Amino acid sequence: MKCDIYQNINTFMIRNPALPIENYYKLFSKSINKEQSNEYIRVLCNDTIFRESILVSSKDLYDKMIKFAKGGKISKSDYFFRSIYKYLIRMTTRSTPFGLLAGIDFRQYSDNETSIFYNESRFHKFARPDFEWIMKLVKEIEIKYYQNLWFKNNAGIFIKGDRAVLVYSTVKNEKDNIDEISIRATSAFKTTYELTKQRIKYSDLKANLLEKYPLENEEKINNFLKQLIESEFLISNLRPPLTVPDQFEYLIKEIRKSNINEKLLENLVSIQRGIDIYNNTVGGNAEKLYLGLTKKMNDITGAKTPLQVDMRINLKEKKLQKNIVNKINELMNLLLSLSKKNNSLTKYKEDFIEKYGLDREIPLLEMIDNDLGIGPPASYIHPRNNRLVYYDENEIIDEKVREYFLQKHVYALRHNFNYIELKDDEIENLNLPKYSYDEIPNSIELDLIVKSDSQNEIKDQNLHYFIGPFRGSTHAGKSFGRFSHVMENSVDFFNKLNKL
Repeated sequence: MKCDIYQNINTFMIRNPALPIENYYKLFSKSINKEQSNEYIRVLCNDTIFRESILVSSKDLYDKMIKFAKGGKISKSDYFFRSIYKYLIRMTTRSTPFGLLAGIDFRQYSDNETSIFYNESRFHKFARPDFEWIMKLVKEIEIKYYQNLWFKNNAGIFIKGDRAVLVYSTVKNEKDNIDEISIRATSAFKTTYELTKQRIKYSDLKANLLEKYPLENEEKINNFLKQLIESEFLISNLRPPLTVPDQFEYLIKEIRKSNINEKLLENLVSIQRGIDIYNNTVGGNAEKLYLGLTKKMNDITGAKTPLQVDMRINLKEKKLQKNIVNKINELMNLLLSLSKKNNSLTKYKEDFIEKYGLDREIPLLEMIDNDLGIGPPASYIHPRNNRLVYYDENEIIDEKVREYFLQKHVYALRHNFNYIELKDDEIENLNLPKYSYDEIPNSIELDLIVKSDSQNEIKDQNLHYFIGPFRGSTHAGKSFGRFSHVMENSVDFFNKLNKL
């Protein structure tokens, strides 16, 4: 018997579509004609739960639904119906969390049998301002009220010769892309850089520069600092860290501390209260509240989706048998034996040793620079490696493995099977190189679909497990991060994960 590769962290995420699969069969039954299909669409357009879900996902489609429900004529009706079909399919068959279309929950594994049942109220909303809206508001305040704020230099600044380079920023060019930004590393810039290694009030920063450069007037110093703020070489105390539980609460506190525009502060606090009220509404009863909230937010600063909405499943029982972890470890032993070693990071490590030698500490921003360092890893998109690319996804699969799966695929087609069966003895006969324990990921997470044919099958624990389309990732907890605000005791979970 092969040993377990990975330790169980005793936490799993459940993801489930918002609507039962029966709603899918109602619309896509072979016995339903076009007239009945259109009538069912009209019923959906009058269903408040479905309508609110569409409102959160697509305001344009929601407006057309309201018009259609009232008997109005819809231009491009085929496109309208196809859009409704796609959202209904998603709400009934896809568990990928998005708005009110699917929900999630978290639980620890159980020694008891697998059992998953809903409460009477199936879902609970978790709305918060979208981070794009927050950052747009922050940038506007930074430009308008910069003299009230505290500033610190951007940790992504890299001095390269006589230029100061900012590798990462949120400033987009005319094509809506993010480019590397650079400015001259003048004496004034270097002085500012040193003064802002720790957070400093704008008035103190300006006073220091005026003292250092007495021949320069105040307006010129202000314009110089504003340029650094706009290009994000200086970032203010308003920018919320991703590590705080509530970025909107953080922003409100910093605005209050900075004595900025009482009216703006009142409006933000009002939005915060409105979000709390919306989060406590039952699905389908809050269209007007959502519309009012997003209007108030867009009145402050415009964004395509000012409010981000997630949904947690209200489950009466959420038990998953611990034995599944043992089966996952067996599966990982099998899959790792079929995988081919990815040489991209190994080659990257060799490049590092060749340039810098062993046991060297190099500033990260220097290392990923294409001119001074070895560039970023070959698989990075931003920044991209301009050197020789030696990473090819098509080379990951061994030819023996490719041939093995091809034979299995052909066999399944000939016998009309909808699956292929992998056997340990067949894989051993391939004589593949053994994987190295040191080269496999330190942790993983897997996306599994748990399926049963009926409620009785669940009671009998006759369950089937399938690897989902998301598959997972090579970092345990990676997919949990975006939903940490939905988790209970999320800080404890991630602290525990980091200690393993």
